[in-house]
Amino acid sequence: MIKFFRKIRQQLLSENKLGKYLAYAIGEIFLVMVGILLALQVNTWNENRKESKTELDILTGIKNDLNDDIIGLAELVSFDSLVVARTEQLLDILQNDTTEYDTTMDELFGVTEVYLIFHAKKLSYTTLQQKGLSIISNDSLLSKIINVYDVSYVNQGDLNDILKSVLINSQNINYKYLSTGTNIMRKRPNDFKALKSNNEYKNYLSHTAAIRRLFMNNTKDILAFSIEVRDEIEIEIKRLKNK
Repeated sequence: MIKFFRKIRQQLLSENKLGKYLAYAIGEIFLVMVGILLALQVNTWNENRKESKTELDILTGIKNDLNDDIIGLAELVSFDSLVVARTEQLLDILQNDTTEYDTTMDELFGVTEVYLIFHAKKLSYTTLQQKGLSIISNDSLLSKIINVYDVSYVNQGDLNDILKSVLINSQNINYKYLSTGTNIMRKRPNDFKALKSNNEYKNYLSHTAAIRRLFMNNTKDILAFSIEVRDEIEIEIKRLKNK
């Protein structure tokens, strides 16, 4: 193609057609510039398509991770709700002067010091951080994603550490007043009648129930926010696919 254009220019020069030569040369330059611009446009389009695919892949990964987190958070809320209810039930039993001990209470005594730990799935969010947060084109959605992982989940971890610390530090109280058999989820009071008038143990139950309730309410808030962000990600994924 280049040889073809050169041949035409040489022919115009040999025929002393300078005006036509200049017009042709300008036209040739224009065509070259158009070609360069088209190539740049195609390259930009390809880059944008790659970035859009990367954004779509990361959002899909975060959505899937959040789905797993939502299941885990919901299970945590259910478990802590059960433990709080049973702890309060045990307190009512101990504060009732007429209540006699029976073996069905062993599960109530055993469950008070049990706790679950929530581990968020952060693989896709870590990938986003490595590739650059600017990959997410929706600034509002990006802000919420960051909030979930860098604020909500961090707070959840801090509260979990507090609950864990309280329960571990209170184990001596359980060891002092309760006996464990082959099933660690069931504990039997060494002296039920004495335990009913033991303020140290009842204060321990009230304290752990209050902390666990605080932990549970925080988990509920995080669960609701995670669902909100997951739903917004689904909407954004549909928008990107329809571009």
